[in-house]
Amino acid sequence: MRCSPRLLAKRRLPSPATFTQMVVLSDGSAYEQQTTSPRATLRLTRDCRNHPLWNPNMSKSMQGAEEAGRMARFKERYGKIEY
Repeated sequence: MRCSPRLLAKRRLPSPATFTQMVVLSDGSAYEQQTTSPRATLRLTRDCRNHPLWNPNMSKSMQGAEEAGRMARFKERYGKIEY
């Protein structure tokens, strides 16, 4: 049984539409990139300038704020339980 050349040819998928997107970082600086997202602007609240993973010194300064927030609520709620 012979296969036709049309069946043997690989089909090439169409490439997706690309858009130019303006990315605004948390400090206000911006850059443009090509993406498949149709949104014109992307505003970041967490990026390499304000994330503790990339700024180890920042995690030490954030511990006080964390202690005053989540940990304080946790200790207030469950601190009275005796084991």
